[in-house]
Amino acid sequence: MVQAMLKQDSAVPADDPYPPDAWRSVAATKFRAPRLRPSLVERQALLQRLTALAGDRRVTLVRAPAGFGKSTLLAQFAAQAALPAETVWLSADEDDNDPNRLFVSLLGALQKVRLAWRQDPQVLASQVDTGGPGARAAVAGMVNALCSYRGQRLLIIVDDLHRIHDPAALHLLDDLVDRLPEEIGLVIGSRIEPGLSLPRWRARGDLGELLTADLQFSEAEALAFARANPGRALPRDFVRQALERTEGWAAGLQLMFGAVESRAAADSDLSVGRADRHLFDYFASEVLAGLPSDLCDFLLYCSILPELDPRRCAAVTGRDDSRPALQELYRRNLFLTVLEDRTPVLRLHDLFRDYLQGELALRGPEVAEELHARAAAVETVSPRAVTHWLKARRWNEAAGEIQRCAEPLMAEGGYASIERWIRLLPKEMPYEIPELAHLLGMCHWARYDFLAGR
Repeated sequence: MVQAMLKQDSAVPADDPYPPDAWRSVAATKFRAPRLRPSLVERQALLQRLTALAGDRRVTLVRAPAGFGKSTLLAQFAAQAALPAETVWLSADEDDNDPNRLFVSLLGALQKVRLAWRQDPQVLASQVDTGGPGARAAVAGMVNALCSYRGQRLLIIVDDLHRIHDPAALHLLDDLVDRLPEEIGLVIGSRIEPGLSLPRWRARGDLGELLTADLQFSEAEALAFARANPGRALPRDFVRQALERTEGWAAGLQLMFGAVESRAAADSDLSVGRADRHLFDYFASEVLAGLPSDLCDFLLYCSILPELDPRRCAAVTGRDDSRPALQELYRRNLFLTVLEDRTPVLRLHDLFRDYLQGELALRGPEVAEELHARAAAVETVSPRAVTHWLKARRWNEAAGEIQRCAEPLMAEGGYASIERWIRLLPKEMPYEIPELAHLLGMCHWARYDFLAGR
């Protein structure tokens, strides 16, 4: 599939980028950093610290609870025109939670970098099923390609690494980090301390860290944030009170500033701890209450989507005004980031998405199931379509989609994903549908479990 980009045993970077269909099993938006709002508060001191750490450390970790601005900081960092490094971006998600899919996503993130691949990247990916010898050989192939990098420094930014908890997947990343050439660095955003060799890297001086205390807003930053609020001017005393309640939590500040019109923020006696989820729910309800009912329903229905674009939103909501609705949501300064301006493509903040899905669940499970079925019917990324069909409990459609995407996935070594999907179907289906039984057997065979495979 990717022969055009390769020069077998070549010592120079390949002339051609990956072909457009190289990694169709991965959504291309995973490799785009969020676009920054024009009114965003620039935290120059924090950016300078991150730049200094990423400039010479093998790994730089930005770790804080949800809503402290990790993704925004990393996006600002990647967008710096004066940054003396090339950056690539990967937003990790639940689909990356096995070694093969994480490896494929890393390959996708590197697709725009001029590297000399001595082995076909797809062949390397097909070797990764578990964390065994095949995975180590594939990592070695990736490292060899990275050693051909001719720039001053390349930084691989992996955001939302907290979504990856599979030990074999983390071991693969660990192995990659230990072998990186000195001109390559890894920058990680995570809510929790990932299961990597952090103590060893810390002891060697290979690890740079920005933690919760570093990301807390100062009073000056909170005042600048308040001035950027599209609503009415906020009194300095109120901003100080909000800063004290939220302990500098960016998400809490944004919600309190957004809810001030209802006086809920100013009058509440709620005691707030760091990154307190109850605070988010409380003020999110105030923000949501301020939306027109049709826009509120639009947002609730679209919360089942990993990314919001006009075509998918139109299919889920049945509305023909999805584009202006998305533009209006972004204009209202809600918890959304832009992945693409022209389409547009938006992503909900995790906390806000969780809150919206909780509200949607109150309308009954059948509502979400119907929305997932609508999303699956128009989804062009097959693994995402499978996930939607499974959540819709539309077993026959899910089984059909699994069969359609199995061959290209197996070519990339994605046996674990196929097996996981089949296990989510009713337990009798693999034995009633010969094609599913065959796929399940192939997954066992790939792990050399010949008895189960037979």
